[in-house]
Amino acid sequence: MRESIIRSTELIFTSASTYMASVTLVQTTLYHNGLQWLTTHSPPELMILINYFDLFIIALSLTLAFWQWKKGTETAFTRIFSLNMLLYFPAIMDFSRFNWIGLIIGLIPSPKVSPLWVLAVGLLLQLNYLWIRQTLRFRYTRISLTQRGATLDAVDKISGGKMWYLTCLIIGTALASAAMYMSASFIMTNMMDRVTSLPYPQLLVGMVTTVVLAVSTILYLRGSAAQHQETEVDNNDFNQTDVNHVIDEESSPQETSQNNKET
Repeated sequence: MRESIIRSTELIFTSASTYMASVTLVQTTLYHNGLQWLTTHSPPELMILINYFDLFIIALSLTLAFWQWKKGTETAFTRIFSLNMLLYFPAIMDFSRFNWIGLIIGLIPSPKVSPLWVLAVGLLLQLNYLWIRQTLRFRYTRISLTQRGATLDAVDKISGGKMWYLTCLIIGTALASAAMYMSASFIMTNMMDRVTSLPYPQLLVGMVTTVVLAVSTILYLRGSAAQHQETEVDNNDFNQTDVNHVIDEESSPQETSQNNKET
């Protein structure tokens, strides 16, 4: 798979996530109250511009995202994710049980979007982050393999396999998240009565077990992070092996024909 195709997929994910985050922003309570305040304190000459303020926010967000995407660096993609989360944050607060912003300025949540919409946008932002982070590593790997002498055809073949794996990972993550959301209401409806009827010793054992699992997970992740550099070295060796294998496959017919000519 060529690098231009990888960059195109990054642009699609970036544009879609930023657009959905900005559209969600203009339908939140915080944005609506801020726009009302701006309408009240603005001169009549600016009222025409305020009527198009929603489109201005969306266009500005897409412009900033495109500007950062064009840089194509890890820092630029981090800024895109931060921008999307900033646009998405007011929607989370509308459905939060502890809306500290609403408590400070006295807002009563009245969102124009549903919880399912907010979940879908949040899932899109996470998938976008996962996709861009992996494609960025693919592009760095392409540069590294090219510097080692690999041909473009061999690099494209390796990139295609990695992109197929990433696509399956993205689809699996989306399906798993959707299944968890759809089953949450069923679990809350059918399991809460049983949980509340349990005696306190069993609840205590369950809480202790949960804490132990959480601590074990944290220790495991910290141990994995300590081996990150060794894993990267092994991956580079593996990538080099793949490149050599592909190069050998491409060069074998040529060597065979050359030997036949010499014979």
